[in-house]
Amino acid sequence: DSARSQGHPAERTIPRQRDRHRGGVVVVVVASDHPVNTVLAGAKLASDREQPLDLVMFSDPDRSLSRSFAAVDNALTVARTAFPRLEVMVHLGLADAPGWEQALGGSPSEVVTDATVAARWAGRHDDFPVLVIEEPR
Repeated sequence: DSARSQGHPAERTIPRQRDRHRGGVVVVVVASDHPVNTVLAGAKLASDREQPLDLVMFSDPDRSLSRSFAAVDNALTVARTAFPRLEVMVHLGLADAPGWEQALGGSPSEVVTDATVAARWAGRHDDFPVLVIEEPR
């Protein structure tokens, strides 16, 4: 019992922290208040590939900081509920411009986003694959 209460390594529930020199990450761009389908798709990809998941919310002058925090918190809850052992990193306030991915802890192996962001990116030539997920309206 005492070994269990001291957090025996085999019984830990918190994922290990990110190694900043690690290779690929799966990125989910959080663009709505309830991005459930997008987050689940990204979290599944990350889990299947045994890669960390990065949740990204770009800065938006039309969205309050508290609303941004709430949306990212909701996304984090969805990812952690579905995949409790998944490494997740949150990035708030990045500029939605080519090169934003350089702020991440690894190179994107896949970026998962909704149709709104994909439409904004039409014509851009980023160096990562993008998977577009439809969210219910």
